[in-house]
Amino acid sequence: MCEGALNKSGHYRYAAMSGKRIKWKEGDFKYYIYKPFLDVYMGKKSTMEQNTEEPSEVSLALSAHFHTEYGVQLPSWPSLR
Repeated sequence: MCEGALNKSGHYRYAAMSGKRIKWKEGDFKYYIYKPFLDVYMGKKSTMEQNTEEPSEVSLALSAHFHTEYGVQLPSWPSLR
């Protein structure tokens, strides 16, 4: 869902070598944004290392960052609660 929000708002990825704009596809947000952020923010290399509270904390931090820096409102994150 985050990939769709970024594509809809016109925030595309860029190819490393050619610099061409690339639309986000399913799984890109987790690979390019969520996991690197999780590593820096929580010091965890994998989503399997997270407890039940941490995904909510990470999602709030990412949503706030995207909203303030890029004006993009990320969709609500799913919850099992």
